[in-house]
Amino acid sequence: YLDALADADEGDFNKIVQLVAQQILGTFDRYLKEITEDEQLQKFVSEVAGEADERIKERQQLVYQRWSRKMEQLRWEFELCASRITEASGQLRIQINKFDLVEMDAWKNLRNGARVAKTGFFSINFDSGDYQARYVFYFAKHFWNDKLDGPDVRSENRVSLFVSEYVAQEKSYVRLDQISDCPLSIREILFVDDKFLVRQHDTKLGESRYDDSFSATRIAQEFIREVIQHRLT
Repeated sequence: YLDALADADEGDFNKIVQLVAQQILGTFDRYLKEITEDEQLQKFVSEVAGEADERIKERQQLVYQRWSRKMEQLRWEFELCASRITEASGQLRIQINKFDLVEMDAWKNLRNGARVAKTGFFSINFDSGDYQARYVFYFAKHFWNDKLDGPDVRSENRVSLFVSEYVAQEKSYVRLDQISDCPLSIREILFVDDKFLVRQHDTKLGESRYDDSFSATRIAQEFIREVIQHRLT
């Protein structure tokens, strides 16, 4: 390099031009190599990320479809019980009002704890002439309970079906958990590992527990029986 500079001082620029050109070409080659490697990496990242997103989306769709079928089955059992009892009884009328099931995007938002409007699933009204009772079943995020929730429940975010009762003094619906001395035991319904998981509250002991032995039929029958026993007589 010093010899090339000396020659340049004498008017011979050949060596210094060659040295500078070699350095520029070497730097350019490294730059091109880094660009190529980065483009290859970006292509790999895009492909893998796209595939991962697609697989996650497919899994979520499958989970939502299973969940929605079970919820529809549960509502149908309530409708069946209500209509049969109304037909058989000369005193009691039970009416079911259906709402649209939350769509997948709303279901995902609920799981993540976001606010979602219109999460009601169905209402059930009991009318015996002298007594009336009204309830709304609606969806909301399930919040973990350290004492109750096991690994199966904690494995992912979940949407629960809760129950609210119309309270005349409040002139509004109030969740059963928030009604003092509420005699109705079914407080929350989840769908875990392809089966219903029901949170029941024991008013005598003042504590809740999960029961995974409930079918859709049993949930509907137990709830309707408790309302008739404790709210209409």
